[in-house]
Amino acid sequence: MRYLIKGGVWKNSEDEILKAAVMKYGLNQWSRISSLLARKSAKQCKQRWYEWLDPQIIKTEWNREEDEKLLHLSRIFPNQWRTIAPIVGRTPTQCVERYDKLLDEAQGKNKFDPNDPRKLKPGEIDPNPESKPARPDPLHMDEDEKEMIAEARVRLANTKGKKAKRLAREKLIEESRRLAQLQKRRELRAAGIEFGRKKVKGIDYNAEVPFERQVPDYVYQTDQKETPKPDVKYQTMTFNQVEGRMRDEQERKFKEIDKKRMKKLMENDMEKIAEKLQKEAEKLFKNKTKLTLPQPQMQDSDLELLGKMNQNQDVSEVSNNATKALVGNYSQREVAQTPIRTPMAPNSILREAQHAIALQQTQTPLLGSVGPDNQVYDNWEHLKGLKPKPSVIPQTPNFLKQNLATGGESVRGDKLSSATPSVFGTTPLRDNFKINNSDAWDDASSVSGSVGINEQKLNKLKQKQHETRIKDEIFKLPQPKNQFQIEIPEFEEEEKIEENKIDQEELEQQRLLELEKEELKKIRLRSLAIQRNLPRPQKIPNTVYEHIYSSENINESRKQAEMLLESEMVNLLAFDSQNFPFQGQKSLNFEVQLENYEENELSKASKLIQKEMENIKNELNHGNINKDFIQQKWEDEQKNLVFSKSEGQIVDLRKASKNDEIKVLQEQATNKRNILQMEQKQLEELEKKNTLLLGGYKKVIYDNLKQIMQQIEDQYNIMITKNVYSELKMQESSSILPRLDEIRQFYAQLEMKQVNLQNKYQELIQEKSDLLEEPGYFD
Repeated sequence: MRYLIKGGVWKNSEDEILKAAVMKYGLNQWSRISSLLARKSAKQCKQRWYEWLDPQIIKTEWNREEDEKLLHLSRIFPNQWRTIAPIVGRTPTQCVERYDKLLDEAQGKNKFDPNDPRKLKPGEIDPNPESKPARPDPLHMDEDEKEMIAEARVRLANTKGKKAKRLAREKLIEESRRLAQLQKRRELRAAGIEFGRKKVKGIDYNAEVPFERQVPDYVYQTDQKETPKPDVKYQTMTFNQVEGRMRDEQERKFKEIDKKRMKKLMENDMEKIAEKLQKEAEKLFKNKTKLTLPQPQMQDSDLELLGKMNQNQDVSEVSNNATKALVGNYSQREVAQTPIRTPMAPNSILREAQHAIALQQTQTPLLGSVGPDNQVYDNWEHLKGLKPKPSVIPQTPNFLKQNLATGGESVRGDKLSSATPSVFGTTPLRDNFKINNSDAWDDASSVSGSVGINEQKLNKLKQKQHETRIKDEIFKLPQPKNQFQIEIPEFEEEEKIEENKIDQEELEQQRLLELEKEELKKIRLRSLAIQRNLPRPQKIPNTVYEHIYSSENINESRKQAEMLLESEMVNLLAFDSQNFPFQGQKSLNFEVQLENYEENELSKASKLIQKEMENIKNELNHGNINKDFIQQKWEDEQKNLVFSKSEGQIVDLRKASKNDEIKVLQEQATNKRNILQMEQKQLEELEKKNTLLLGGYKKVIYDNLKQIMQQIEDQYNIMITKNVYSELKMQESSSILPRLDEIRQFYAQLEMKQVNLQNKYQELIQEKSDLLEEPGYFD
């Protein structure tokens, strides 16, 4: 008998059939898809799709970032390629192959090695053909392949109709599967093995309707007014609803809405829009910061010094002996070595692959072996975490700055060619005079080592030796032939005044502060009534102190002073009513101009008024006046002052006649009655609203209260029952012992009686058997 094993290399025709089947049946019906391919199973079809044919699979070359991520994740999740693959963005097979390739490159193996055990030898079957390219179809196919292609073409092209052939085939397959399962269960039952049915996870598409919504048992009452709500899932949708609005279009709409809103605000409330613009400007200024640039690596003085160091100072060979003795030959200067290019970054991928190989080759610590060299992973600090961090790119060294720092010396070995102790700094270049010879310092250091003197004496000794050596070198110089005198011209040092350029933002802040100060100053210059937001009169009286003019006891100077004070008060009231009216108050028809006073003049005037008030208090013996006294006086006066609607002014009841007083009180009673009626109506409306709003809550509270009372009653009954049963338990526990003793005695008597009866029964049986055995008993 020939066994047909499904699998093997995939062909182009099979790939095309698989693609068409996936387009028709989707990614869940792999059994139906595999029925189109005679040589492939459902698992192989699924693996072929997810390993090779899926359009989302990346088949391009691996880049450096992916390699680093793969090597890093292989250490975190060893051999968990299905976990690593979606993070890297490749398939698990691609990750395994790339990982092996990186390890081979790190070990320096030849990829064309014929002895590689992972390569297939002649006659071997590929264990994973689903991740390999398809084999081209032969010109002359087998009959079964042609039949498979024809059947697939017919089944995939048949999008309408009953599909009788497919249904019959599926029915036959289902029947054969059922018979096989029945035979299997019978054989297992005959062998004594019982098993239950396997619980199907998810939805059984053959046994039930997927995502079925059961119709409820109760019946809906429908009428002509009721209209069913449309289902949002099956509504027609436009392209904009699916894709969403474009950002430009959305911003344009928002700008139009803002323009309309600003236009409306500017028409209705200009002050509000001005405050809004000011707040936005403040936010804008607060968010802005000064432009701070980093300090330059080299200043102008450093560049000038570098130019002097690199300048070629040629000295003429034809000169006198004195010049030759003083000046050395600097024509051949040692040129510093400059780096050719930027240092190459380390190969982190190769280093990580070497470390992975070392980990694989590590033996067990029980044998006493040493672990892998951790120096391979020393520079991988950027690979901490789930994903590797970007490595730092090496920068090109600044040779000019390095040359300046080393004093222009070229670095040939481990040390500089001219270096002195760190106490006095770096020796100047081209020191042919030997002024800074290090022998003197070595001698001094030897002295300090042999003789135990402190550091201060050592410094003095060094300085003295240094001065002595300089003097000796100067005395060795030849006598001068000519004398020169240099006069340095005196220049007046011009003080450089650095003008700090003020930023526009700071200017704007200063301007806002000045405006705020001016506004506060204007508020302080206003009258105290405006500052305290006190009410202003609706009508400006012509005279205030009329009783003073009619009085004959007051002299003329007093009258003139009071008249001046009255005119100033009337003007001030008119000015406040005109410039600071209440909402809804009509402005005056005439303009009032007041004299402008400075703030210090107003403060002096207020001090004089305070002083005069103190004098008046002392004269009238009202020194103990406080807020309570003023409040009491105000309330007393307020009781006697009543507004008369008929006269249109405030009337003093103490000076009014009795008829006027009665009229005023009647008006007050009428006003209060009207107010009471209005408040009664408002109260009724509020009660209605309250009943509508809180009626349901009251009902719920009442029901809850009934439930609580019922629960309290039930709890009380339960407590009574509990107490009854606890008392019964105590009584039973006290009477159970005598009853147990009675039962035990009765049981012992029964046992003794049963033993006696058993003995008697045995004796009778023995007697019967003896009688039966006697001869002549039956005669």
